[in-house]
Amino acid sequence: MDFLNQTAAQVRELFASMTPGARVTAGLLVAVVVVSMGFLFQQATLGPDEYLFGGESIDRRQLPRMEAAMSAAGIKYETQGTKIRVSPGDKNAAIAAIADAGELPPEFHKIMDDAINGGSLFDFRDTKLQRMRAAREAQASLILGDFPWVEKADVIFNERQGSGLHASRHATAAVSILPAVGESLSSQRARVVKEFISKACDVAIEDIAITNLGNDTLAGGDGGISPDDFDHPLYRLRAMEADRVRQTIMRNLAFIPGVLVQVNPRIDPKSEQRVVEVTPEKESVALSKKTQTQEESHTSGGAGSRVGVEAQAAQGPPSANRDEVVSAQDQTTKKSETTDIASGVGTRRMETVTSGFALEEAEASVVVPISYVKAVFRERNQTPEGEAPKEIDANQLEQMQTTIRSEIEGIVEPLLPKLALGENDFKQVKVNFVTDLPQAELPTPSLATNALGMLGTHANTLAMLGLAVAGLVMLRSMVTSSGGKDGSAQGIPALKIENDQYAESDAQDGEDSQRPKLKLRKADTLKGDLSDMVASDPDAAAAILRSWINNAA
Repeated sequence: MDFLNQTAAQVRELFASMTPGARVTAGLLVAVVVVSMGFLFQQATLGPDEYLFGGESIDRRQLPRMEAAMSAAGIKYETQGTKIRVSPGDKNAAIAAIADAGELPPEFHKIMDDAINGGSLFDFRDTKLQRMRAAREAQASLILGDFPWVEKADVIFNERQGSGLHASRHATAAVSILPAVGESLSSQRARVVKEFISKACDVAIEDIAITNLGNDTLAGGDGGISPDDFDHPLYRLRAMEADRVRQTIMRNLAFIPGVLVQVNPRIDPKSEQRVVEVTPEKESVALSKKTQTQEESHTSGGAGSRVGVEAQAAQGPPSANRDEVVSAQDQTTKKSETTDIASGVGTRRMETVTSGFALEEAEASVVVPISYVKAVFRERNQTPEGEAPKEIDANQLEQMQTTIRSEIEGIVEPLLPKLALGENDFKQVKVNFVTDLPQAELPTPSLATNALGMLGTHANTLAMLGLAVAGLVMLRSMVTSSGGKDGSAQGIPALKIENDQYAESDAQDGEDSQRPKLKLRKADTLKGDLSDMVASDPDAAAAILRSWINNAA
């Protein structure tokens, strides 16, 4: 207690010896120190400020189980949406508690590994297939949940095997998707999801149903028309061509504010056209030649010839009377030759294949606001300075519309498919002029609103700047504080020069000091003290002033 009492007495004595400006400055500095210490203590004792798992989003169905695991372990946490924050000191303990509960975020490959390695050797085949199917559903849901525009996704996969010798497999899939905040499930995104599920689960695209959990509708119900809304290739191509031509026209008419463009394309409905043309050559060409030769021999006896065995001796084995019999017979020989020539006319075959669904014609409708017509008229008919601008009359308005219509037709016509010869080139372009109503201007925020908004945004910065300025002002007042307007300083010791010779000598060197000595005294005013010093010893006063000036510099 004595130490505390002595310390308090010293502090009171020190505070009493200060000038008023020094007291205010010291009090404010003590307040700044106390506030700073409180701020540091608050930062050190704040709640959770570090995200688990690198700040990744956690499945909403798994989040309560993780919270239960951390609560059972006595770990303080804070949930922000689908993320969990803990203090840096409890991070490892939180992860260990979640791991002990088996609620760590799933990994893609680990899902299938657990399904394959799980169970026992005595499981039925259907049980293993169901486990594999569940793992496939979890993998597909995990991948869809990683899409940047998906908040939550669930996949249900069903497979049915037919019975009989020629059993067929039939699979279906249902996907439910909750889009993230500010996102929508468009037709293009739905087609991407269907393609992914079709390849991942081996399901036909037509057997996949997608439900939008954001508005309880099927995919593609965002109000816009997209080529992906159509399954038939003809209608899909028509929507694509309409959008392509429209965007091309819009880029060329971008200088017209408020212009509207719609395109109606006409597509050839034939998917493919194949034309075969056969042309004959001028001269025939022998293709094949076949020759057939036939020889026929006939022998008969002459008139009055002998009959019987001897007459037949010519056809039998040789005998003594054979030559005589042969000479008495008539012999006839016929020989014929036939030639067949196969000839043909040469032909030239040309086959032309034309891809179907070709863009045959397109009609464009362009809507231009009347305000643009008036603005062009004023730009082309500027009035001299000092005169009021002239208002456009009905005739001038009609003439200007005709001029602008011809200009727009000249811009749009080359962008559309070419028509047949003899047809009007501008029949595909229709330009209409509509009266646009003036829009109410948004109210301008007042100066007070802007000031309050800026103050609310930069409140911390302004407070720090105010504190810094106040500290500098107080520091300056402490340094330059004085006791009065005349420059006198209360409590500042003064110097007095005495010319008396001291009789006492120094105990160490034993010699009398004949040099005048300066003694401190309490002066009434600094001006009077300086006057005395200059009067008594000008050299000493000059040396003291020189020392002060050097110290101040």
